[in-house]
Amino acid sequence: MFIKVAMSFPTTSALEMAARLKDGGGDPPAFLEVFGPYYFVFMHEGFRSFTFFEFDNDAAGEALAWIRQYPGRYFGVPGFTYAVEFATTHEEKTAIVGLS
Repeated sequence: MFIKVAMSFPTTSALEMAARLKDGGGDPPAFLEVFGPYYFVFMHEGFRSFTFFEFDNDAAGEALAWIRQYPGRYFGVPGFTYAVEFATTHEEKTAIVGLS
């Protein structure tokens, strides 16, 4: 299973975001593969970052518990927003709607 955490913040908050990232939120568990964060800069909108998490379905509960706390370290940073998005395979999606 894949989960994407998308975050955005204005350029005026970049130093505070970097400081909180440096402080860290602890290492992810061994079963959770992390890609990113990848940063994109937009001229009038500030920064956006994307972090991707991959894990086996049987570890979903533990993975979600760790991922839920991931953006929490940035709460209180002016202009910070985030979204958590789930992605599944074609086979998983068709099973959900009863087409497996």
